[in-house]
Amino acid sequence: MQWRRNPRFESLTLDVPGETDQPVEQDIPNSRGLKLAVSVRPVESDGKDGGIPKGSRSVSVFVVNRRKPSPDEERDTAFAFQAQLEVHSDEPFVPRPNLRSLASQDWDECVADLQYCEDCEYAVGHNVSTDAILKDGKCTLIQTTWIPKQKSSALHQRKWTVSNSPWTPLASSKMATKPSRNLHLSGRNTAHGSILRRPKSPNRRRNAAKRQRSC
Repeated sequence: MQWRRNPRFESLTLDVPGETDQPVEQDIPNSRGLKLAVSVRPVESDGKDGGIPKGSRSVSVFVVNRRKPSPDEERDTAFAFQAQLEVHSDEPFVPRPNLRSLASQDWDECVADLQYCEDCEYAVGHNVSTDAILKDGKCTLIQTTWIPKQKSSALHQRKWTVSNSPWTPLASSKMATKPSRNLHLSGRNTAHGSILRRPKSPNRRRNAAKRQRSC
């Protein structure tokens, strides 16, 4: 016996309530028993210190298989293989920053928080990855993906040599005798200066930027 998977696509509109006591299930059309479960809870945040805006909600969306089990010899017919979710919204999704290191007293974590302060997430998956599709800096489409992909900048090989001075890169045909402090720190200082100019930057992050610029 051979089985063949038949891709299907169905869409439905969800009304997101302010909060749910338990997941609310809705029938997925033409699916023979698949349900879409939605759970909503408010996010406790005052919107300060670079956190999530006040009044934001966390929405969980799951595909639930409520199909009646088939006999053992045909049990595969009741499965749903590699289901994918695409969630569209008229309003942009709220990015969730990582604030774990913001309140840390450890200097290394403060620097890491400063370096990755622009990074955030729009969705997380349970046993599956997610992709957030951004357009003009805003996200209105989130989708699950079984094989995630990530674009990265091209890496250029650099040659290094050892002398009595610290490790230094080879520039053209001449050996660099002393690392250029201004060269290596210029990009970082520009980014840190941008953080200092932001009126909503958390004080701890602004202090870390000042200290890092003076290094």
